[in-house]
Amino acid sequence: YHLDRGNSYINVGALEAWYALAEATVTALFGAALLYATMNKSRRHTFYAPKTIRQYVDEWHWETRTVARIGTGQDAARAHTCTSFAARYLPAAKVKAWLAAHWTAWEEDPPVWYTAAWRRKVGKNLREEWPRAASGRSSAQRGPREIERAETREGRAESIARRS
Repeated sequence: YHLDRGNSYINVGALEAWYALAEATVTALFGAALLYATMNKSRRHTFYAPKTIRQYVDEWHWETRTVARIGTGQDAARAHTCTSFAARYLPAAKVKAWLAAHWTAWEEDPPVWYTAAWRRKVGKNLREEWPRAASGRSSAQRGPREIERAETREGRAESIARRS
């Protein structure tokens, strides 16, 4: 093996490379054993827990997180979560309830993150779950053609769901 070192090369034989790998492995295992031995025994179970992406998004991003790139507070963190993950990973019932509970208040007194771009993104990501967010306007502000198109989309989604 040849390691480039600027203008010169270092030649490393196969045996030396295996020794270096073995030393690194032993050091890593020793570190893991030391971590495990010094860890608080009552908290060892919290060190690692296998979760699906849906569980992770629900438990951490939806319920716990309070700081996001678009602002601080649980609403800002949830708003960021709605636009950062595909709809299939979001807790649909919680998202629906959260949007329904806050949408009107946000239209009257919009938070910093409640922008047209955010509403479009939410509408794109959650079209089936929240038709009103699709255009970023309330149903009172939408024209009859837009409402008809939304109803047609909902009808198509229902017929596709029935077929599968």
